[in-house]
Amino acid sequence: MNEYFPLGAKAKLYFGDAGAALSNLTELDNVKDVTVNMDKGSADTTTRANQGFRSETPTLKEVQIECEIQFKINDAAYTAMRNAWLNDTPLRLAALTGDRTESGSEGPMGDFGIKTFNRSEPLEDTIKVSVTATLMVWDSWVVV
Repeated sequence: MNEYFPLGAKAKLYFGDAGAALSNLTELDNVKDVTVNMDKGSADTTTRANQGFRSETPTLKEVQIECEIQFKINDAAYTAMRNAWLNDTPLRLAALTGDRTESGSEGPMGDFGIKTFNRSEPLEDTIKVSVTATLMVWDSWVVV
């Protein structure tokens, strides 16, 4: 890993059964681009005493993982995500900046629901599946 600026190509997305330990997860090796969206809701805390300025206070955290995977026949990751979407079942995901055994690697881990499972079939490219996973149960922020 580049000590100062890790490359996205070295990041890892792991998946497995809901509640599984990081060591029991499998790398999703046919993933292309991954985006980890972390946001917070907000509460309007504006009062008349704030001199005409709106004020907000951050509230609950939200995590979404968006990824694009290459469709491969009989691929375990594709099958797990498809089944999680079809059956409304959670899937454990960990989106790390590097390998789960590499010092300095970090990222969110928890049980996610598959919200979108969109398949594109371009004429001159491979079939791809765009997935959006939303956090159902927070586990931890992994730091190796």
